[in-house]
Amino acid sequence: MRLHLIHDDEGRILAAVDLSSGGEGQPTPHPAARDDQAGVELEVPEQYLDLGLAEICTRLRVDLERGELCMGEPPGAS
Repeated sequence: MRLHLIHDDEGRILAAVDLSSGGEGQPTPHPAARDDQAGVELEVPEQYLDLGLAEICTRLRVDLERGELCMGEPPGAS
């Protein structure tokens, strides 16, 4: 599963679109990042493919150093 994600400066996922869910030739909506946010397209690692989109957004984050999805809160989050 490939996702278009909007995340904050700590890697928290704020919005996501499953890019693999649309039919061929159909446009896929993409959320737009604000000035204090960033957009990225990432593959969901195999170990997380059983999660639904809502769970991915709440349980995973973008690892800003490695540029991939990982489990858990950003470092320093409370």
